[in-house]
Amino acid sequence: MDQSYMKWRWQPKHCNVPRFDARRMLEILRRKRLVFVRDSTNRNQWESMMCFLRLAVSDPARIHEARGRKITKEKGDYNFEFLDYNCSVEYHATHFLVHEGKARIGQKHTNTLRIDTIDRRSRWKGADVLVFNTAHCWSDYKTNAG
Repeated sequence: MDQSYMKWRWQPKHCNVPRFDARRMLEILRRKRLVFVRDSTNRNQWESMMCFLRLAVSDPARIHEARGRKITKEKGDYNFEFLDYNCSVEYHATHFLVHEGKARIGQKHTNTLRIDTIDRRSRWKGADVLVFNTAHCWSDYKTNAG
């Protein structure tokens, strides 16, 4: 079986990007929270990061989900703790980073976004590193119809 693709490397011009070093990443994350927030794109990034970091830990028993949850394809929140590094790598699913609510416009209650406030239920407050994206929020349909 050809596995040469596993050694492929993205190399931009005039820049040397080192190979990802999971042990070094765990050292950087020591006593910190790395939090991925939002949608399936970040869910995929979080899963990839978990795979990388897991391979750098010799004893899998030293990694556990804070609430004992198993990773499933269902929507959810995960908080994996790497005990030897006193750090966590978390994923929190949400539609928006800002507060979602309802407002009365005339006789009708309408969904609204408070872009000046973070969602009160946010589990990412206090994160040392926050990874999020907004790509799906800015589609023509959502901005014109929402």
